[in-house]
Amino acid sequence: MTTDYIEIQLDQYRTLRAEAISHVADTRKLEVQVISVLGALYVWLATHPSVPEQLWFIGVPISVIGGLRALILHFRVLCISAYLRGIEEKWFGGTDTQPLPGWERYRRRNSRAWLSPIAVLIWLILIAASVYAPKHLRPAPADKPTEIRFVP
Repeated sequence: MTTDYIEIQLDQYRTLRAEAISHVADTRKLEVQVISVLGALYVWLATHPSVPEQLWFIGVPISVIGGLRALILHFRVLCISAYLRGIEEKWFGGTDTQPLPGWERYRRRNSRAWLSPIAVLIWLILIAASVYAPKHLRPAPADKPTEIRFVP
């Protein structure tokens, strides 16, 4: 293998690792942003009882789109991880069962498999809360007076 080929492989490895780390950070930021937007939205709606009832349902697509975006980022990270493991196997040899060097191998052997289910649970709770909110947080309509009295 030539030095140029090795440099290209190393550069590709570094670039993909940086991308994967960026996607993980983006997923966490997305969770915080959607929670903040939903919180601000429902506080505003609750303090403005005259808004149309349909506005209360804006939170549902916001949380669904956020969850789908997080899922896309997760799948991209898995794809990058599999590719990087392939590069590590090529450079270090062996299979995933052998204790060879490489971050992706280490992470796969020592991963916290519960992190992804927790992220899914967070998004399901956000979606459920955005469905629940319009029915239970919306102020009750004010009673309309049945008679009008003029007070001098």
